[in-house]
Amino acid sequence: MIRLLWTLAKIGVVVAAAVWLAQRPGAVELRLGNLVIEAPTGALLVTLLFFGLLAAFAYRFWLAVRRAPQAMRFGRAGRRREQGYRALSLGMVAVAAGAADEARRRAREADRLLDGAPLTLLLAAQAAQLDGDDSAARRFFQAMVDEPETSLLGLRGLMAQANRSGDRDEALAIAARAQKERPGTPWVLEALFDLRTANGDWNGASAALEALAGRKLVRGEDLRRRRAVIAVERSRLAEERGDKGSALSHARTAWKLDPALPAATARLARLEGAAGHGSRAEKLLRDGWTKAPHPLLSETLEALWSRLTPAVRFTQGQRLLKGDIERPETRSLLADLALAAGQRAEARKLVGPLAGEGASARICRQMASIAVGEGDTAGARNWLARARLAPADPAWFCRACSAVSAEWRGACPQCGVFDSLEWRPPAPPAPGQADAIAAIEQELETGHVAAVAAPSRTEAAREA
Repeated sequence: MIRLLWTLAKIGVVVAAAVWLAQRPGAVELRLGNLVIEAPTGALLVTLLFFGLLAAFAYRFWLAVRRAPQAMRFGRAGRRREQGYRALSLGMVAVAAGAADEARRRAREADRLLDGAPLTLLLAAQAAQLDGDDSAARRFFQAMVDEPETSLLGLRGLMAQANRSGDRDEALAIAARAQKERPGTPWVLEALFDLRTANGDWNGASAALEALAGRKLVRGEDLRRRRAVIAVERSRLAEERGDKGSALSHARTAWKLDPALPAATARLARLEGAAGHGSRAEKLLRDGWTKAPHPLLSETLEALWSRLTPAVRFTQGQRLLKGDIERPETRSLLADLALAAGQRAEARKLVGPLAGEGASARICRQMASIAVGEGDTAGARNWLARARLAPADPAWFCRACSAVSAEWRGACPQCGVFDSLEWRPPAPPAPGQADAIAAIEQELETGHVAAVAAPSRTEAAREA
């Protein structure tokens, strides 16, 4: 609209000038020696305008001829650049599609057309990775590190290469360098946290977590959970160093952050018991068990009572858990204590209601142990047969790699993923289940009566 108004305004000015000249007739006389040229004023102005336009056209033509070689060079460079970026785009598509040969060919084409532009290094590195040539990929990523525009991207590629080869120390060193070059970069902070937890550097992991929290990259329940898990591990490390004060302090921090974390409750209760605060430890375990019964809590409870006789442990268990007797996990725990104390009748009362259709392998083993103690060999064999077909016992399984861990850790011992261990039933028999059944069968063969219903848990805790 503005352009139209401006065009109309110029036309109006020209028309006004023409009208003004028409209203003022006159002539212009030009003398060149004896030559006299007389012309109307309007005609002279039109002639001058014509020659002015002709001069402007001639000047424009001269500029075009002068600039033609440069324009041709720019045109070829533009077309070359356009073809290079097209090859780069098609190469990225080939990488995404998993076409290694096509990606490698497009990488060479883009490098030739773009004269080694930094992004061609990325395509070449990805093509090498796709082709399984890690050494070539490393060279390309290192070349990217040497370029200021792609330095951070090159470091990320080198770190991924180190992680892929299992060299966590090198990956951590690269991440630290990236943090030094670009402080506060989100993926760098996440990488530092993951690598430090995988390496068991829990003090460094705590610092990395606080950096993430400072950037608002971790917050709320996730932040509290991570802090609690790290505090549990820092407590364990402090105890291994012999620093009981720091171990207890970190354990209390973990429990305050996440009282529902069984590892936090179990560790704090064990350390409180070791410090002579038995009643406080029992209260922690009882409250934790009421919220969410877990084998970590039962193991800690039995370890707390390790110096007591089996009969006293059973009495203490009845006293401590009397308000939670209807829970299946409570009945199973008390049955273990009763079997250890030789009170098979009490054990039968506790687990008998749980031994119906669909009973767990643990319950079946407990019933087999009761039958062994009563001299019922046929009944014991029947319960052992049911145990083999029953749902397997839970174990610590990693959500990331599905590896089984003998105990809880803040990071998977196999793959190093943080807070990935979960207590759940496995598809194959759980660790210790076959040993427990074999132990009962051995008792049947030798005729020795023993409470071996769940040695994988109770015996280990008793020896602690």
